[in-house]
Formats: sequence, C-alpha cells, structure tokens
Amino acid sequence: MNPALTYEEAIAYISSRERFGSKLGLEQIGKLLARLGDPQKAMQYVHVAGTNGKGSTTSMIAGALCAAGYRTGMYISPSVESFAERIQINMEPISDDALAAAVTEVKAAAEQMEADGDGVVTEFEVVMAAAFLAYKEAGCEIAVLETGLGGRLDATNIIDRPRVAVIVSVSFDHVGVLGDTLTQITREKCGIIKDGCPVVSYVEQQDEVLAVLRDHCSTVGSQLVIPAIERFAVTELGLDGTKFVYDGEEYFTRMTGVHFAKNALSAIEALRLLAAQGLEISQEAIKAGVAGKPMTARMEKINDKPCILLDGAHNPDGVAKLCETIDTLLAGKRIITVMGMFADKDYEKCIPEIARRSDVFIATTPPSPRALPAKETFALANGKAKLTCIAQNPRMAFITARRFAKDDDVILCCGSLSFLGGCKKTLEFVNRAIARYGII
Repeated sequence: MNPALTYEEAIAYISSRERFGSKLGLEQIGKLLARLGDPQKAMQYVHVAGTNGKGSTTSMIAGALCAAGYRTGMYISPSVESFAERIQINMEPISDDALAAAVTEVKAAAEQMEADGDGVVTEFEVVMAAAFLAYKEAGCEIAVLETGLGGRLDATNIIDRPRVAVIVSVSFDHVGVLGDTLTQITREKCGIIKDGCPVVSYVEQQDEVLAVLRDHCSTVGSQLVIPAIERFAVTELGLDGTKFVYDGEEYFTRMTGVHFAKNALSAIEALRLLAAQGLEISQEAIKAGVAGKPMTARMEKINDKPCILLDGAHNPDGVAKLCETIDTLLAGKRIITVMGMFADKDYEKCIPEIARRSDVFIATTPPSPRALPAKETFALANGKAKLTCIAQNPRMAFITARRFAKDDDVILCCGSLSFLGGCKKTLEFVNRAIARYGII
C-alpha cells in the first residue's frame, strides 16, 4: 500500500506527469479508471465543449444545480490562481486533504499500470481521474465537465451518455490538433454528443458550425436546442455585471460583457432540459446560477482606483469579444494594457487589435515554456498603441502599468491565463507598498 501523499507531494506528482505531454485519446484514461473501480459511473453529467465560453457556461449550470439542492461537481481548466480551482464541489475548490487523498489513489493505480507495461499516464489523465474519485467520495449526484481540448478524444469524454451536452461558441483554436477548418473543429467538439443526448448550442454559431451540429444531431438522434436571439436583450452593461432579459424573464450575471450574457442563454436552456428530464430546478435556482460568482480572469475587476481588469482572451474570437466590450464599456477611458501570449496561439491577429485600443501597451512574457517572448509581442504592438513598452516579467509589467495609471484610468491585463493569477498577488504587493511608503 502506497503511503498517503501530502498536498504538496500530490501537486508535485501531477506536475511530474507533464513530461509525457498531453495525448488525446480515451484508452489510457479508461484503463486507469477501471483500476480505480470506474468512479465516473457513480453520477450523472452535463458535458460542455466549444472554443470560447466553456468556463462561464459550466459555472452557471453548476451554480444553478447547487442552488436547486443537488450535490454538484464542477471540472474546469486551466486554473488561474490555484490548482484546486479545477476540481470543485458545490462551487468550492477541493480541499487540500481531499485532493491529496484522490491523487494518492491515482498515483498507485498509474504506477501499477506502468509496472505492468500498460502505458504511461499523462498529467491531464491523472487530474481527471482524481476529479472523478473526489466527486464520488463527496457524494456528488451530478457533475458539470468542461472539456480540456476538443471533445471526441478529450479525457472528460470517458463518461457515459450525459444528461445534456452543450456546444458553446466554436471558432479557430488548437488548429494543429483539431483541424484548420471550422467543420473539422466542430466535428471534434461534437464527439461529446452521444446517441440521443439532447444538445444546446451557443446562440450565434457561425453557419458552418451550425451545419455540422445539425447534421451530427440528426445522425445520432439528438434534440438540438438553439437559444432564441430575438427573445434576448441586454438592458444594462457595467463593470460590476450585466443585466438582460430572455423569454420575458430578467437575469443578472456578475460577468461583464454581452458575450457572457449570451453564454448564459446556453446555460438557461441546458437547465430547462434537465428540468424537463425530471430534475427539480426552479426558475429561482436558474437565476441564482446565472448570477453566481464570476469566473476568475473573465473580465474580472480586481481594483477600483485605478480600475484593474483581468481577461483571459487568447484567440481571435475571444479577443474580438473583449474588444467589443472595450469599445462599448470603456470608451473614452485611458487604457494601460499588460499583455502576454502563448506562441501556439494566433497571436499575430490578437495583439494588434488590443494594442490599437491601448494608450500604453506593455508587452511581457508569460511564465510558461509555450510563452511568446515579450520582444515579439512588443514588435506586433509597436506603432499600434500610443506608447509601447517591454517588461522583463509579468510582475514588472504590472508594476509598470500601476506607475503609469491614474485613478480614473483602466489597467487591462489580458492574454494567457497563466500570468493573470499572479497579477492579483502583485496587486496586493503594490497596495502594501503604497500604503507603507506612498510609492511603488
């Protein structure tokens, strides 16, 4: 029997699996879960795939299920501030002890697999198996899973037929893995739709995406629900949230931007389908889920004077939606941007769009082997923003932005999620320095 891991040892073990890379396919996760007693079979699921909007949609559905009284698991990725964000139970990150206990079991099973010559287990497979164990141990009745990459071969897709599948906004991302056309990418996302499983689409899918969705649903005998855009209207847009009307009902989400309200429509329709299947989900519970706590680094406001916003837009579609919010909500504001991107993203399209809307643009390098060097970010922004700078690391970039900013200005930290969590810690450092010394 393997000794129990501490939390720190569990995180170290998960990190050690990075060297095996991320390998799409269900064979290894299936073998691993079989050795663990197939914990994924202990509950029902809602499965969420797509390019942009997965996290917010997943969170709204899970929040409503909690409000309705169901013990609910939620899986999201990647994490921003702490690893525990990925595995949540009743909208709270998993405890250190629960995570350590789950990883201890997974590690033992994975090592036995490898000793038996049954192949290696990757980081994502370890985390996914630990999540299933944790949900079962906590007595979760239902879990809402966000896919990590694609859908068809994503480790989350090891589950049996979900209660409802949701396909949020589909656009170009991970083209080297999922395909370089929207048709190919959508087919991969549709892999989570199992025979007869009802499906909810994002309200404004592109025609090419919608054609694939309709064809796939017809083939497998699944009902396809598309929210009615004509019955939707945003009534109030602010930095503290968004109010909207859908089907005559008023809703509020603490996330900022019209696109988040549109994401909420998918969540609402998914919850209606669950209610039609017999789950006791009231309109009040649905509204509570939509109004739940905002997702980290999704137009998240972390300071007032100056206003500091974090947003993890990192592909052309996500950046377009961020720019729409900037143009409508921050018009006339002086914007100081801190941006860092991954080299495997379509950064050549993303960086200039943000730079054009920036009075000061500070390029930095995210803390990741996949990072785009700051000098390349700088080169794409230079001449687009009124002033372009370069910072050695994200902490110095944030501090530089804070020095430029006056109380009425906006600091926008955007790009890779991997450095946005650090912005909060840096803000705490900066505020302490100002309080103590009056300077940064």
